[in-house]
Amino acid sequence: MPAPSASTSPPHDGPTIPSTAESTRIRDAIFANQQLWLDRLATGLPYPRQSPGPSSPIAQERLWHSGPLEAARTGRSAVIMAAYVPAAPISARTLDQGFAWLRTRRTGDVLVWAAAPMPDLDILLLARGARESFVPHWMWRPLVPTVRVDIPAQVTIRLAAPADRDEILANPAIPYLDGAQLATMLALGATPAGNGPTIRVIIAREGGPLRRSRVVGLGALNVDASGPTITANLFNLGVDPAARGHGIGTALTQAALALAREDGAIGLGLNATPDGERIYRAAGFRSIGEGRTWFLPGARLRHPPDDATIAFAEALARGDDVALDSRLSDMPMMPNGESPVVFAARFGANGRAAETVRWLLRHGAMPDIVALWTVGLRDEATALMTDPRLRDRRAGPNATTPLHDAIERDDLALAHALIAAGANRTIRDIQYQGTAADWARVLHRQAIAALLVAADTDGRMS
Repeated sequence: MPAPSASTSPPHDGPTIPSTAESTRIRDAIFANQQLWLDRLATGLPYPRQSPGPSSPIAQERLWHSGPLEAARTGRSAVIMAAYVPAAPISARTLDQGFAWLRTRRTGDVLVWAAAPMPDLDILLLARGARESFVPHWMWRPLVPTVRVDIPAQVTIRLAAPADRDEILANPAIPYLDGAQLATMLALGATPAGNGPTIRVIIAREGGPLRRSRVVGLGALNVDASGPTITANLFNLGVDPAARGHGIGTALTQAALALAREDGAIGLGLNATPDGERIYRAAGFRSIGEGRTWFLPGARLRHPPDDATIAFAEALARGDDVALDSRLSDMPMMPNGESPVVFAARFGANGRAAETVRWLLRHGAMPDIVALWTVGLRDEATALMTDPRLRDRRAGPNATTPLHDAIERDDLALAHALIAAGANRTIRDIQYQGTAADWARVLHRQAIAALLVAADTDGRMS
């Protein structure tokens, strides 16, 4: 089952830094530091954009930049970073230029990062075949005069050197390990740039008198000393699952804070996973906001949709009926893998989604229960529930049923309507192989779980 997403999970616990010009500045600093991190991993250079001359050959080969958009090739895959600049929105032309550059480099999959929600970029990417991915959670802690490091018993924390590479890789259970990336990180840490440190790799070793110590955890501190203020981000913090629960993750975080302060940074930023958020909050980090990511498969990058399909997708997303081409209304799948009706419904905020969905249905598009429900066409959606071909149909990237989708959205009314209509609760999705009850349990949908239990108790098993 999927982890709860930003749209379905409870708000982050604990204080959040107010949404002010100051918090925006901090968020942008965290994002810029992450951009430098990816540039460093792509090129092996401490400050790729400050190389002698216009740019070094390796930077020219692996980095591309236009306005607020930057692409970096990291091995076979690539990353695109989209800075949030209200006065300079990213155009379709700029995005297409970036994709074209990546194609000339024979790039595989692409992950696109945005510092904050960017609805216009969302439309451009989904129309070109990208899919929504995870939601980054930016967190920040100012560096106070002193940082205490509590190291658990039989654990040592220290900076890693290139000679430690093989021993670190000997424990593949440590998350985020990649041999080539680790070599680049260690090399940059061993040769700081002239204006200060770059990447510091911190490792945790666990052992005792009766056994040889081994590396069980790692974190990387990325320091940017190129601007008027020094910034630092924490990346790739991970602990061997067998060694968790002993305070090692907390000790690595505290060590990173101490090192960042030693390097003169004004604070430490990071992108927290749901598992890591608890540790970071306990260490004094606070929420700054959320970004967005999208995933573009390498096959779609190499074979992009034609111009007519992209224009049709963008018109659906914006509710622009005048630009819609009726010849494309019954296409089975949009570039991002959704049906036209589902694709149009996801853009309900444009205020035109219901009319766009009606237009599609009039022109022969396949109906979808959840999409109609989402845009407010609930009577029409309820009528469709009498047809088991639509009520129990698995569709979308993860081949989920409408009941799975209702559970993920935590839509109690929709789940109730589907169960009452006789939805098959034993069907499993393709990716996670979970039934409706499995999804309700993993996603903590207690109210919907109670509905499912009541339906089973009443003997209405489908």
